[in-house]
Amino acid sequence: MNCGIYCLKEYLKLYDIEVDLNYEKPMISMLEIVSLLKEMQIEASGYYCKHVLHEEPYIIYLPKQKHFMLVKKIGWFVHLCDQRIHSVWLPYFLYLFIYQGYYLKIEKILF
Repeated sequence: MNCGIYCLKEYLKLYDIEVDLNYEKPMISMLEIVSLLKEMQIEASGYYCKHVLHEEPYIIYLPKQKHFMLVKKIGWFVHLCDQRIHSVWLPYFLYLFIYQGYYLKIEKILF
């Protein structure tokens, strides 16, 4: 399973939505995730913002690494979920070095 689908599944679990996504592509873009959510009747949007957001949860995209991560909580420490590391807490100042400005947020669940 690729990192985008993993983050999407974990993100939807936060809304008590269990999905079985068998997506075989090795890489997935934010646009493909938004389209996939639209098919599931979930409205989401991708954004670019230089400043770190304190709203949670959301999925960040790291274009230099071509990798997605789920941000569950931001405070003095940031709770990140990832396919490789699963769940980790990072100090906020380290998160500032990771965040590259791209994020995806669920706007509305239509069902």
